[in-house]
Amino acid sequence: MTPIDDSKMLQFIALGSGEFSTNIDNPLLEQYILQQAINIKPSICFIATASEDSERYIKDFYKVFSIKNCKPTHITISDMNEKCVDSIIEKQDILYIGDGNLNFMINTWRKFRMEEKLKEAYHKGQIIVGSGTSAIYLFEEGIWKDESLVYKISAGLGLIKGVLCPYYNNVESKQALFKLISNGRISSGLAVDDGAAVHFKNGESAKCVISKKNSSAYSLSTDIKFTEEHMEVIMLG
Repeated sequence: MTPIDDSKMLQFIALGSGEFSTNIDNPLLEQYILQQAINIKPSICFIATASEDSERYIKDFYKVFSIKNCKPTHITISDMNEKCVDSIIEKQDILYIGDGNLNFMINTWRKFRMEEKLKEAYHKGQIIVGSGTSAIYLFEEGIWKDESLVYKISAGLGLIKGVLCPYYNNVESKQALFKLISNGRISSGLAVDDGAAVHFKNGESAKCVISKKNSSAYSLSTDIKFTEEHMEVIMLG
């Protein structure tokens, strides 16, 4: 295991949805992500495991990033079985994890030790981006809808403390969260809308940026009664 480099800033960006797959004509969040890298022309790698390597999703990634000042590439499930995958990951400034089926992603990653590789990359100072459901897995826990369309809490890697609920401006997601809170399953957490991203630095939320008017992120608490506190947001563009 690669030791943690204390001289590196640890950065994680949690998107409230699979942003460019649903809003390809508004790439403001993607531009913001690229601007966080030290390199002027950063290397960015898309990992679309959760979508089972959807060809459309991968094409959309290149459609957005190939016209920007960056070096885009991607890793498929078949690539994970190759020795070269470690060198591909090591060369990246940014690892962008796509949205999709959380269970499928977790089970696949465990076969190829991708969880360990992701942790190593994070602790070496590479920027990790999680979109929608995949962002959940970087937190201690997250709320997501499984294959049977039931909302549940899933344990994550714990790189970021707390519970994440993406797609918060979706009525169904919000109702599911309220139900889990009322049942005592959750005492606090972070909720992020579609069109919003929360940027964590060294494990702490530093800012919330949005690409859509009225999108936001919220700090949730049930210390005495349920409270939903808007984070201060920065409108991009």
